[in-house]
Amino acid sequence: MAISFNGYTRIGFAAAIGFAASVSAPTYAQEKTPIKIGLMLPYKGVYAVPAESLDRGFQIALEEFGNKANGRPIEVIRADDELTPSVGVQKFNKLVQSDKVDLVAGVIGSNVGIAVSELADKNKMPMVFANAFADEITGKFCSPYIARTSFSANGFEYASGKYWASKGVKTAVTMGPDYSAGRAFIGGFKRGFEDNGGKVIEEIWTPFQKTKDYSAALTQASNSGAQIIYAFYAGAEAIQVVKQHADFGLRTKIPLIGDHWVYDEALWPALGDLALNAQHVATHYPGIP
Repeated sequence: MAISFNGYTRIGFAAAIGFAASVSAPTYAQEKTPIKIGLMLPYKGVYAVPAESLDRGFQIALEEFGNKANGRPIEVIRADDELTPSVGVQKFNKLVQSDKVDLVAGVIGSNVGIAVSELADKNKMPMVFANAFADEITGKFCSPYIARTSFSANGFEYASGKYWASKGVKTAVTMGPDYSAGRAFIGGFKRGFEDNGGKVIEEIWTPFQKTKDYSAALTQASNSGAQIIYAFYAGAEAIQVVKQHADFGLRTKIPLIGDHWVYDEALWPALGDLALNAQHVATHYPGIP
């Protein structure tokens, strides 16, 4: 079972459950009516592993609350957003209009998060993002109906870029999936790195959810002349990139440095020894004392 997201997810979803209780104060007739929470996650595909972790964190939070909030039972209605904005919009509308949920939570993909942010505001539906790090969610689409229990991509990655520049790294080539989160994470790293004396000499973008072959991108990165490859990938894509980087003999030529998700603890069983001595910046690892 994947566990790496459980720690902060449990805390974040505990806040979501508390929020659901606060906006659903019962009348006498409602006391036994359940509070309905829609949980949107991509249960299949490249982000299935973090989705499993987030779901487990949600379950732990529910157990800590005794599966009740404000004296009312909690009913969870799960929806698979398939990491696709159009599907996410459909599932969000169903949760709100048909299932009559009191709150929607979850969402990993920033592409889906951006798509449903406007809907949450329009429908005055409380929405608690557990992931979905795109800056726009609490920036351009900031709303009193939206909360995020994680963080923005720019803040996290800016610090990462600043850190590697402080360690004497002068040049980097970046790799990431070509969608909103990839652009946000790599953009944050680039700003932090270059504001502190580093230089990103090339940015390489790969099709999101459409390839398992990163040979061309890795070859291009290794020929860039940069000191490091800085990458943002998660789930199955992270496993493929790390393994192919090693298979092509690049570990001794140009290190693959990533943020939290490239070497996420949930991926260690799949990565095996490739996770040893990995260099990256992470928020936390609950499995390490």
